[in-house]
Amino acid sequence: MEQIPKRFIDKLIFDLKYIESSRIPSLEKIILFGSVATGKIKINSDIDLLIVTKEMIQDRIIKARIREELSEPINAVTTDVVFYIKESYETSMDLFTRQLREHGIILWEEGNYSEIGKQLLCDSI
Repeated sequence: MEQIPKRFIDKLIFDLKYIESSRIPSLEKIILFGSVATGKIKINSDIDLLIVTKEMIQDRIIKARIREELSEPINAVTTDVVFYIKESYETSMDLFTRQLREHGIILWEEGNYSEIGKQLLCDSI
């Protein structure tokens, strides 16, 4: 992963901890995509996160609460969240989903942080 400015790291760490503490039913993966994942960060870039669940989240309030909380800026950085069901994420052939699979960076999967996710958290301590 390219060198990410500290203000983005701080926001990303907040986001990961918030998502994990939200106890999303059937949470499968948290994936970073977009300009932060590709290292093409600009002054007005935001963080783009994909939340993959095994099943559709029936409670719209959970999704709305997560979107609202993560959209709040920290050090002028906001986060956009996209929700996908695992089956759609793995099988969809539309361009957006294919790009997510090819270029997204898995930060958390099936209850554990990936090596990159762990590195982000360790760097914050």
